[in-house]
Amino acid sequence: MSDTQTDTQIYKLDKDYRLVTLKGKNCSVFLKNKNNQLIASLEGCQNDFATLNINNTTKELTDLEKRYLLSYIRAKKASISPDIAAELDVSVIKYQDGREEYLSENQLKKRIKKGIDFAKVSIGKISAHQLDIPSESKDCIYQFNNAEISKITVGENSKITLDLRDNEFIETLTVEDNFSGTVNLARSTIESLFIGNNCTINLSINDTKNCFNLLIGDLFNGNVNISNNCLYGFAVGYYSYAEFLLSNNSIKTDITIGNSFRGNFYAQNQTVELIKIGNDCKGKIKINSTAADASKLEIGDDFNGILDLDNDNSIAKISLGRKSQGQLQAQNTDKLKQINIGKFYNGKMNLTGSAIENINVAYGAKGQVNLKNCKEFKALQATMDNKLFLDGNLLLNNVHRREDAVFYNFKNRAQPSSEMPFYKRIYQNIYNRFNT
Repeated sequence: MSDTQTDTQIYKLDKDYRLVTLKGKNCSVFLKNKNNQLIASLEGCQNDFATLNINNTTKELTDLEKRYLLSYIRAKKASISPDIAAELDVSVIKYQDGREEYLSENQLKKRIKKGIDFAKVSIGKISAHQLDIPSESKDCIYQFNNAEISKITVGENSKITLDLRDNEFIETLTVEDNFSGTVNLARSTIESLFIGNNCTINLSINDTKNCFNLLIGDLFNGNVNISNNCLYGFAVGYYSYAEFLLSNNSIKTDITIGNSFRGNFYAQNQTVELIKIGNDCKGKIKINSTAADASKLEIGDDFNGILDLDNDNSIAKISLGRKSQGQLQAQNTDKLKQINIGKFYNGKMNLTGSAIENINVAYGAKGQVNLKNCKEFKALQATMDNKLFLDGNLLLNNVHRREDAVFYNFKNRAQPSSEMPFYKRIYQNIYNRFNT
Protein backbone atom coordinates (compact mmCIF):
# COMPACT_ATOMS: atom_id res chain seq x y z
CA MET A 1 0.00 0.00 0.00
CA SER A 2 1.41 3.40 -1.00
CA ASP A 3 0.36 6.89 -1.98
CA THR A 4 1.79 10.41 -1.76
CA GLN A 5 0.77 10.79 1.91
CA THR A 6 1.60 7.43 3.36
CA ASP A 7 4.17 4.66 3.24
CA THR A 8 3.78 1.12 4.46
CA GLN A 9 6.57 -1.15 5.59
CA ILE A 10 6.19 -4.77 6.70
CA TYR A 11 8.49 -6.50 9.18
CA LYS A 12 8.20 -10.27 9.32
CA LEU A 13 8.97 -11.30 12.90
CA ASP A 14 8.49 -15.05 12.68
CA LYS A 15 6.06 -17.46 11.04
CA ASP A 16 3.23 -16.22 13.27
CA TYR A 17 3.74 -12.44 13.59
CA ARG A 18 4.52 -9.37 11.56
CA LEU A 19 4.68 -5.63 12.12
CA VAL A 20 3.16 -3.16 9.69
CA THR A 21 4.19 0.47 9.93
CA LEU A 22 2.17 3.35 8.54
CA LYS A 23 3.84 6.72 8.21
CA GLY A 24 2.36 10.05 7.37
CA LYS A 25 0.53 12.66 9.38
CA ASN A 26 -0.30 9.95 11.89
CA CYS A 27 2.36 7.35 12.59
CA SER A 28 1.04 3.91 13.47
CA VAL A 29 2.48 0.47 14.07
CA PHE A 30 0.28 -2.63 13.72
CA LEU A 31 1.07 -6.02 15.20
CA LYS A 32 -0.69 -8.74 13.19
CA ASN A 33 -0.78 -12.52 13.22
CA LYS A 34 -0.17 -14.87 10.32
CA ASN A 35 -3.84 -14.57 9.30
CA ASN A 36 -3.45 -10.81 8.98
CA GLN A 37 -5.63 -10.24 12.04
CA LEU A 38 -4.87 -7.14 14.08
CA ILE A 39 -3.59 -7.87 17.59
CA ALA A 40 -2.53 -4.40 18.74
CA SER A 41 -1.52 -1.00 17.42
CA LEU A 42 0.75 1.80 18.60
CA GLU A 43 -0.53 5.27 17.76
CA GLY A 44 1.53 8.43 17.70
CA CYS A 45 3.68 10.64 15.54
CA GLN A 46 7.38 11.00 14.82
CA ASN A 47 8.32 8.00 16.92
CA ASP A 48 6.46 9.36 19.92
CA PHE A 49 3.73 6.89 20.79
CA ALA A 50 0.89 8.01 23.06
CA THR A 51 -1.54 5.08 23.03
CA LEU A 52 -1.55 1.31 22.73
CA ASN A 53 -4.78 -0.20 21.44
CA ILE A 54 -5.38 -3.91 21.96
CA ASN A 55 -7.87 -5.80 19.81
CA ASN A 56 -11.05 -6.59 21.74
CA THR A 57 -10.79 -10.26 20.80
CA THR A 58 -7.17 -10.39 21.96
CA LYS A 59 -7.85 -8.58 25.26
CA GLU A 60 -4.35 -9.21 26.65
CA LEU A 61 -0.95 -9.41 25.03
CA THR A 62 1.33 -12.39 25.55
CA ASP A 63 4.88 -11.90 26.79
CA LEU A 64 6.17 -12.62 23.29
CA GLU A 65 3.88 -10.02 21.74
CA LYS A 66 5.03 -7.45 24.30
CA ARG A 67 8.66 -8.23 23.48
CA TYR A 68 8.06 -7.75 19.75
CA LEU A 69 6.55 -4.31 20.30
CA LEU A 70 9.37 -3.36 22.69
CA SER A 71 12.00 -4.51 20.22
CA TYR A 72 10.56 -2.20 17.58
CA ILE A 73 10.37 0.71 20.04
CA ARG A 74 13.98 0.22 21.11
CA ALA A 75 15.23 -0.22 17.55
CA LYS A 76 13.58 3.03 16.45
CA LYS A 77 14.64 4.84 19.67
CA ALA A 78 11.02 5.84 20.04
CA SER A 79 9.30 7.36 23.07
CA ILE A 80 6.26 5.87 24.76
CA SER A 81 3.77 7.16 27.30
CA PRO A 82 3.65 5.89 30.91
CA ASP A 83 0.41 4.05 30.10
CA ILE A 84 2.09 2.12 27.27
CA ALA A 85 5.08 1.32 29.51
CA ALA A 86 2.73 -0.08 32.16
CA GLU A 87 0.89 -2.15 29.54
CA LEU A 88 4.16 -3.59 28.30
CA ASP A 89 5.45 -4.30 31.84
CA VAL A 90 8.50 -2.08 31.56
CA SER A 91 9.99 0.78 33.52
CA VAL A 92 11.25 3.91 31.83
CA ILE A 93 14.53 5.71 32.47
CA LYS A 94 14.65 9.11 30.81
CA TYR A 95 18.04 10.80 30.96
CA GLN A 96 18.64 14.52 30.98
CA ASP A 97 20.09 14.36 27.47
CA GLY A 98 16.77 12.99 26.15
CA ARG A 99 17.69 9.29 25.88
CA GLU A 100 15.16 6.76 27.10
CA GLU A 101 15.57 3.18 28.25
CA TYR A 102 12.78 0.63 28.62
CA LEU A 103 13.70 -2.05 31.11
CA SER A 104 12.14 -5.26 32.33
CA GLU A 105 11.86 -5.95 36.04
CA ASN A 106 15.19 -7.79 36.26
CA GLN A 107 16.95 -5.25 34.08
CA LEU A 108 15.68 -2.41 36.27
CA LYS A 109 16.83 -4.05 39.51
CA LYS A 110 20.33 -4.44 38.07
CA ARG A 111 20.43 -0.84 36.87
CA ILE A 112 19.29 0.53 40.26
CA LYS A 113 21.87 -1.60 42.06
CA LYS A 114 24.56 -0.26 39.74
CA GLY A 115 23.37 3.32 40.26
CA ILE A 116 21.34 5.75 38.18
CA ASP A 117 22.25 9.42 37.93
CA PHE A 118 20.84 12.43 36.07
CA ALA A 119 17.62 10.72 35.07
CA LYS A 120 13.92 10.26 35.76
CA VAL A 121 12.91 6.69 36.57
CA SER A 122 9.24 5.77 36.12
CA ILE A 123 8.96 2.38 37.73
CA GLY A 124 6.39 0.02 36.29
CA LYS A 125 6.12 -3.65 37.11
CA ILE A 126 8.56 -4.53 39.88
CA SER A 127 8.18 -6.71 42.94
CA ALA A 128 10.67 -6.94 45.81
CA HIS A 129 10.65 -7.07 49.60
CA GLN A 130 13.54 -4.62 49.77
CA LEU A 131 15.15 -2.23 47.32
CA ASP A 132 18.42 -0.42 48.04
CA ILE A 133 19.31 2.79 46.22
CA PRO A 134 23.10 3.13 46.26
CA SER A 135 24.99 5.81 48.13
CA GLU A 136 26.12 8.88 46.19
CA SER A 137 23.10 8.74 43.83
CA LYS A 138 22.72 12.13 42.19
CA ASP A 139 20.01 14.12 40.43
CA CYS A 140 17.60 11.27 39.94
CA ILE A 141 13.81 11.22 40.24
CA TYR A 142 12.27 7.90 41.24
CA GLN A 143 8.55 7.43 40.69
CA PHE A 144 7.50 4.43 42.78
CA ASN A 145 3.76 4.95 42.53
CA ASN A 146 2.91 1.38 41.44
CA ALA A 147 6.00 -0.48 42.64
CA GLU A 148 5.34 -3.56 44.76
CA ILE A 149 8.14 -2.90 47.25
CA SER A 150 7.79 -3.16 51.03
CA LYS A 151 11.07 -1.56 52.13
CA ILE A 152 13.27 1.07 50.48
CA THR A 153 16.65 2.23 51.75
CA VAL A 154 18.46 5.24 50.26
CA GLY A 155 22.22 5.22 50.77
CA GLU A 156 24.09 8.13 52.33
CA ASN A 157 25.18 11.24 50.45
CA SER A 158 22.38 10.85 47.90
CA LYS A 159 20.63 13.73 46.18
CA ILE A 160 17.39 12.43 44.68
CA THR A 161 13.60 12.74 44.59
CA LEU A 162 11.36 9.93 45.81
CA ASP A 163 7.75 9.93 44.64
CA LEU A 164 5.72 7.30 46.49
CA ARG A 165 2.31 8.90 46.14
CA ASP A 166 -0.56 6.40 46.13
CA ASN A 167 1.79 3.47 46.60
CA GLU A 168 -0.13 0.63 48.26
CA PHE A 169 2.85 -1.57 49.14
CA ILE A 170 5.49 0.55 50.88
CA GLU A 171 5.88 -0.08 54.62
CA THR A 172 9.33 1.23 55.56
CA LEU A 173 11.46 4.00 54.09
CA THR A 174 14.97 4.62 55.44
CA VAL A 175 16.95 7.65 54.29
CA GLU A 176 20.56 7.54 55.42
CA ASP A 177 22.85 10.42 56.44
CA ASN A 178 23.58 13.48 54.31
CA PHE A 179 20.56 13.05 52.05
CA SER A 180 19.33 16.01 50.05
CA GLY A 181 16.13 15.96 48.06
CA THR A 182 12.36 15.53 48.07
CA VAL A 183 10.17 12.77 49.49
CA ASN A 184 6.42 12.52 48.84
CA LEU A 185 4.42 9.81 50.63
CA ALA A 186 0.91 11.13 50.08
CA ARG A 187 -1.84 8.51 50.33
CA SER A 188 0.74 5.72 50.74
CA THR A 189 0.76 2.76 53.14
CA ILE A 190 3.92 3.89 54.96
CA GLU A 191 4.33 2.51 58.51
CA SER A 192 7.88 3.62 59.42
CA LEU A 193 9.96 6.53 58.14
CA PHE A 194 13.55 6.94 59.36
CA ILE A 195 15.66 9.93 58.30
CA GLY A 196 19.36 10.06 59.15
CA ASN A 197 21.59 12.91 60.30
CA ASN A 198 22.48 16.07 58.40
CA CYS A 199 19.66 15.72 55.87
CA THR A 200 17.90 18.46 53.92
CA ILE A 201 14.49 17.29 52.74
CA ASN A 202 11.24 18.65 51.42
CA LEU A 203 8.92 16.06 52.95
CA SER A 204 5.21 15.75 52.24
CA ILE A 205 2.97 13.18 53.94
CA ASN A 206 -0.80 13.45 53.83
CA ASP A 207 -3.81 11.14 53.91
CA THR A 208 -1.78 7.98 54.53
CA LYS A 209 -3.56 4.62 54.80
CA ASN A 210 -1.77 3.41 57.98
CA CYS A 211 -0.64 4.84 61.30
CA PHE A 212 3.14 5.40 61.10
CA ASN A 213 6.25 6.34 63.08
CA LEU A 214 8.43 9.25 62.00
CA LEU A 215 11.98 9.54 63.36
CA ILE A 216 14.27 12.32 62.09
CA GLY A 217 17.95 12.56 63.03
CA ASP A 218 20.17 15.48 64.05
CA LEU A 219 21.04 18.58 62.02
CA PHE A 220 17.87 18.37 59.97
CA ASN A 221 16.81 21.06 57.52
CA GLY A 222 14.09 21.49 54.95
CA ASN A 223 10.31 21.77 54.82
CA VAL A 224 8.00 19.18 56.37
CA ASN A 225 4.26 19.14 55.66
CA ILE A 226 2.27 16.43 57.46
CA SER A 227 -1.52 16.52 57.34
CA ASN A 228 -4.56 14.29 57.82
CA ASN A 229 -2.61 11.33 59.17
CA CYS A 230 -2.34 9.01 62.13
CA LEU A 231 1.11 8.85 63.76
CA TYR A 232 2.32 6.65 66.58
CA GLY A 233 5.10 9.10 67.35
CA PHE A 234 7.02 12.06 65.89
CA ALA A 235 10.61 12.83 66.92
CA VAL A 236 13.29 15.20 65.62
CA GLY A 237 16.95 15.26 66.80
CA TYR A 238 19.05 18.23 67.89
CA TYR A 239 20.00 21.38 65.92
CA SER A 240 17.09 21.29 63.50
CA TYR A 241 16.59 24.34 61.28
CA ALA A 242 13.58 22.94 59.44
CA GLU A 243 10.12 24.35 58.86
CA PHE A 244 7.42 22.01 60.21
CA LEU A 245 3.72 22.26 59.45
CA LEU A 246 1.50 19.66 61.11
CA SER A 247 -2.23 19.88 60.59
CA ASN A 248 -5.21 17.67 61.40
CA ASN A 249 -3.15 14.72 62.61
CA SER A 250 -3.83 12.26 65.39
CA ILE A 251 -0.63 11.39 67.29
CA LYS A 252 -0.89 8.42 69.63
CA THR A 253 2.02 9.21 71.98
CA ASP A 254 3.99 12.45 71.77
CA ILE A 255 5.80 15.00 69.63
CA THR A 256 9.47 15.38 70.58
CA ILE A 257 11.75 18.15 69.28
CA GLY A 258 15.40 17.78 70.31
CA ASN A 259 17.83 20.28 71.81
CA SER A 260 18.86 23.52 70.10
CA PHE A 261 15.85 23.78 67.81
CA ARG A 262 16.30 26.73 65.45
CA GLY A 263 13.45 26.34 62.99
CA ASN A 264 9.71 26.95 62.95
CA PHE A 265 7.20 24.43 64.25
CA TYR A 266 3.51 25.02 63.56
CA ALA A 267 0.93 22.53 64.83
CA GLN A 268 -2.67 23.11 63.80
CA ASN A 269 -5.55 20.95 65.01
CA GLN A 270 -3.37 18.19 66.45
CA THR A 271 -4.54 15.50 68.80
CA VAL A 272 -1.54 14.62 70.99
CA GLU A 273 -0.92 13.87 74.67
CA LEU A 274 2.46 15.54 75.08
CA ILE A 275 4.69 17.97 73.16
CA LYS A 276 8.32 18.10 74.32
CA ILE A 277 10.81 20.76 73.23
CA GLY A 278 14.46 20.24 74.25
CA ASN A 279 17.01 22.58 75.80
CA ASP A 280 18.41 25.72 74.15
CA CYS A 281 15.43 26.27 71.85
CA LYS A 282 15.67 29.51 69.88
CA GLY A 283 13.06 28.65 67.30
CA LYS A 284 9.39 29.54 66.98
CA ILE A 285 6.70 27.18 68.21
CA LYS A 286 3.10 27.92 67.26
CA ILE A 287 0.24 25.69 68.38
CA ASN A 288 -3.36 26.40 67.50
CA SER A 289 -5.47 23.32 67.97
CA THR A 290 -8.88 22.19 69.12
CA ALA A 291 -8.82 18.85 70.89
CA ALA A 292 -11.28 16.93 73.05
CA ASP A 293 -8.48 15.73 75.33
CA ALA A 294 -6.10 18.27 76.86
CA SER A 295 -2.37 18.19 76.04
CA LYS A 296 0.80 19.02 77.94
CA LEU A 297 3.71 21.13 76.72
CA GLU A 298 7.20 20.68 78.21
CA ILE A 299 10.06 23.01 77.25
CA GLY A 300 13.62 22.37 78.44
CA ASP A 301 16.26 24.71 79.87
CA ASP A 302 17.55 27.92 78.28
CA PHE A 303 14.49 28.55 76.15
CA ASN A 304 14.98 31.77 74.20
CA GLY A 305 12.53 31.40 71.36
CA ILE A 306 8.91 32.33 70.71
CA LEU A 307 6.02 30.19 71.92
CA ASP A 308 2.73 31.24 70.37
CA LEU A 309 -0.42 29.63 71.77
CA ASP A 310 -2.87 32.43 71.07
CA ASN A 311 -6.44 31.09 70.75
CA ASP A 312 -5.26 27.52 71.26
CA ASN A 313 -7.78 25.08 72.72
CA SER A 314 -5.59 22.07 73.39
CA ILE A 315 -2.73 22.83 75.80
CA ALA A 316 -3.73 22.54 79.47
CA LYS A 317 -0.33 22.56 81.20
CA ILE A 318 3.01 24.21 80.37
CA SER A 319 6.35 23.49 82.06
CA LEU A 320 9.33 25.77 81.40
CA GLY A 321 12.86 24.71 82.35
CA ARG A 322 15.69 26.71 83.90
CA LYS A 323 16.87 30.09 82.60
CA SER A 324 14.03 30.62 80.14
CA GLN A 325 14.14 34.04 78.50
CA GLY A 326 11.83 33.71 75.54
CA GLN A 327 8.35 34.96 74.81
CA LEU A 328 5.13 33.12 75.60
CA GLN A 329 1.95 34.31 73.91
CA ALA A 330 -1.11 32.49 75.26
CA GLN A 331 -4.01 34.89 74.89
CA ASN A 332 -7.55 33.51 74.94
CA THR A 333 -6.43 29.93 75.52
CA ASP A 334 -9.52 28.11 76.73
CA LYS A 335 -7.86 25.01 78.19
CA LEU A 336 -4.66 26.40 79.69
CA LYS A 337 -4.91 25.84 83.46
CA GLN A 338 -1.38 25.59 84.88
CA ILE A 339 2.14 26.90 84.18
CA ASN A 340 5.30 25.80 85.99
CA ILE A 341 8.21 28.23 85.59
CA GLY A 342 11.74 26.96 86.21
CA LYS A 343 14.62 28.59 88.07
CA PHE A 344 16.03 31.96 86.96
CA TYR A 345 13.18 32.70 84.55
CA ASN A 346 13.49 36.08 82.86
CA GLY A 347 11.05 36.15 79.98
CA LYS A 348 7.78 37.72 78.91
CA MET A 349 4.44 35.97 79.20
CA ASN A 350 1.08 37.24 77.92
CA LEU A 351 -1.86 35.24 79.28
CA THR A 352 -4.57 37.80 78.62
CA GLY A 353 -8.04 36.30 78.57
CA SER A 354 -6.80 32.77 79.19
CA ALA A 355 -8.32 30.14 81.47
CA ILE A 356 -5.15 29.96 83.59
CA GLU A 357 -5.76 28.92 87.23
CA ASN A 358 -2.35 28.25 88.79
CA ILE A 359 1.24 29.43 88.28
CA ASN A 360 4.23 27.93 90.13
CA VAL A 361 7.48 29.89 90.06
CA ALA A 362 10.92 28.55 91.09
CA TYR A 363 13.52 30.78 92.74
CA GLY A 364 15.40 33.53 90.94
CA ALA A 365 12.49 34.44 88.66
CA LYS A 366 12.27 37.81 86.94
CA GLY A 367 10.40 38.93 83.88
CA GLN A 368 6.78 39.87 83.27
CA VAL A 369 3.44 38.04 83.26
CA ASN A 370 0.27 39.64 81.90
CA LEU A 371 -2.85 38.23 83.59
CA LYS A 372 -5.45 40.72 82.42
CA ASN A 373 -8.98 39.31 82.18
CA CYS A 374 -7.89 35.94 83.55
CA LYS A 375 -11.13 35.37 85.44
CA GLU A 376 -10.26 31.82 86.52
CA PHE A 377 -6.89 32.64 88.05
CA LYS A 378 -6.76 31.29 91.63
CA ALA A 379 -3.26 30.78 92.96
CA LEU A 380 0.39 31.73 92.57
CA GLN A 381 3.18 29.86 94.32
CA ALA A 382 6.54 31.64 94.36
CA THR A 383 9.79 31.79 96.32
CA MET A 384 10.80 34.65 98.59
CA ASP A 385 13.50 36.00 96.31
CA ASN A 386 11.64 36.27 93.00
CA LYS A 387 11.20 39.59 91.23
CA LEU A 388 8.47 38.63 88.82
CA PHE A 389 6.12 41.40 87.66
CA LEU A 390 2.42 40.53 87.41
CA ASP A 391 0.01 42.75 85.55
CA GLY A 392 -3.71 42.07 85.78
CA ASN A 393 -7.06 43.11 87.17
CA LEU A 394 -6.94 40.57 90.02
CA LEU A 395 -8.32 40.54 93.54
CA LEU A 396 -5.95 39.15 96.15
CA ASN A 397 -7.73 37.02 98.73
CA ASN A 398 -4.92 35.95 101.10
CA VAL A 399 -1.18 35.34 101.35
CA HIS A 400 0.64 32.79 103.46
CA ARG A 401 4.21 31.63 103.78
CA ARG A 402 5.63 28.14 104.23
CA GLU A 403 9.42 27.80 104.60
CA ASP A 404 10.85 29.80 101.65
CA ALA A 405 7.67 29.68 99.55
CA VAL A 406 4.90 32.26 99.36
CA PHE A 407 1.34 31.32 98.35
CA TYR A 408 -0.98 33.94 96.91
CA ASN A 409 -4.67 33.13 96.57
CA PHE A 410 -6.95 35.22 94.41
CA LYS A 411 -10.68 35.64 94.30
CA ASN A 412 -12.29 33.89 91.38
CA ARG A 413 -13.82 36.97 89.84
CA ALA A 414 -12.76 40.03 87.90
CA GLN A 415 -11.66 43.11 89.81
CA PRO A 416 -14.08 46.07 89.83
CA SER A 417 -12.81 48.95 87.76
CA SER A 418 -12.90 51.22 90.79
CA GLU A 419 -10.12 49.29 92.51
CA MET A 420 -6.42 49.67 91.91
CA PRO A 421 -4.94 47.17 89.34
CA PHE A 422 -2.52 44.53 90.53
CA TYR A 423 0.83 45.51 89.07
CA LYS A 424 3.60 45.15 91.61
CA ARG A 425 6.50 42.90 92.45
CA ILE A 426 5.19 39.93 94.35
CA TYR A 427 7.55 39.90 97.29
CA GLN A 428 8.43 43.59 97.60
CA ASN A 429 4.85 44.82 97.36
CA ILE A 430 2.16 42.26 98.19
CA TYR A 431 4.07 40.27 100.79
CA ASN A 432 5.30 43.39 102.59
CA ARG A 433 1.84 44.91 102.58
CA PHE A 434 0.23 41.88 104.24
CA ASN A 435 3.01 41.17 106.73
CA THR A 436 3.80 44.55 108.27
